[in-house]
Amino acid sequence: MADTVEALSRADDATLDLIKRDADAFLAAQLTVALAGNQRAMTFFGFLATASGVIGGASIAALATDAPSAPFAWSGLVTVAGFLLSMFMANSAAMPDSFSYVGNDPEGWAEDVMEKKPLSVSKAEALADSSRCIGRNQAVLHHSARMTKLAVWTAWGSLVAGAVAVAVTAGLLLP
Repeated sequence: MADTVEALSRADDATLDLIKRDADAFLAAQLTVALAGNQRAMTFFGFLATASGVIGGASIAALATDAPSAPFAWSGLVTVAGFLLSMFMANSAAMPDSFSYVGNDPEGWAEDVMEKKPLSVSKAEALADSSRCIGRNQAVLHHSARMTKLAVWTAWGSLVAGAVAVAVTAGLLLP
């Protein structure tokens, strides 16, 4: 941080203002991406919850009535188990996390004003803080994207596992 502050404090006022606008735009864009990612994860969660309810309900009903299709019901429960794991991952992707936003708390400037710190140094420190915030946001966004991808791949794997279980039950894969 000290290197960033030192380098930026040497910039003229117009350059610092430009860097500030860029940092604010970057933070605002990160917030937009984070909100879209949360919405995507929770929409996927809702889809999986609905599919799990339908498949799970049908599977349990088939098992409870001892219908001729009862052996296939276990395939449905295998799929639902995978969907539940996917739902956990999607929920994890959308869980509230520390996230930095555009702007500063005015209280943060009080010490600079009391010390009569040069404006260029104060602006440089604020920009270094924005840089740290951008880095922290990137980590949160990376985690969320990774969990959403895992949720999707786990759901696909669950569907494949369920299809293989149906094929095995029907005698199509194993004699």
